[in-house]
Amino acid sequence: MNFDYLIIGAGTTGCVLANRLTEKSQNTVGLFEAGQSSDIWKVKMPLALLYTMHDPKYNWKYYSEPEPYLHNRKLFCPRAKMIGGCSAHNGMVFVRGNRDDYERWASFGLKSWSYEKVLPYFKKIETWSGGENHYRGGNGLLPVNQSQNENPLFKAFINSAAEAGYKINPDINGEKQEGFGMFDVTINNGERASASKHYLNPAKSRKNLS
Repeated sequence: MNFDYLIIGAGTTGCVLANRLTEKSQNTVGLFEAGQSSDIWKVKMPLALLYTMHDPKYNWKYYSEPEPYLHNRKLFCPRAKMIGGCSAHNGMVFVRGNRDDYERWASFGLKSWSYEKVLPYFKKIETWSGGENHYRGGNGLLPVNQSQNENPLFKAFINSAAEAGYKINPDINGEKQEGFGMFDVTINNGERASASKHYLNPAKSRKNLS
């Protein structure tokens, strides 16, 4: 069997690539993954990440080299061993790269990496619950929602920040990232929104993907 593209690993990026490359019917794509299916309740239920994070069936259980300034401890570096990669067992917090970082790259000569150049791709990723605007996308494959957790401690923390004179930010992925506010999350209708579910699954019916 011959392919135009071989993707090694159906992690977060692999799922996105598989979807985007097969949008063109003339591309034949082979996707390979060593891990398990992520179509299980332990992935779908947000809080159940505590199960998959430490299960060798779903995690490669990587550790760092001994850290000399931490009494030679080896630090746990979880990496998912399943379709969807770390989007299937991470904390589901959605935060874009900071605008200043991209502008700094552009100042070094990487003009195509300026914030205004990458912003259309940030928007293309998402369908944001707050509605499309100059900074947020409204027609992407990945549903992104502002956290709806009503824990009174969260509100107290944000109110305390305001009383201390800090900025309150209603959208940390909008025009500015500085300030206190609620995180955006990749949780939709109570379920984790993984790359497997929202990028790979829609592409599975395409005949040019194997």
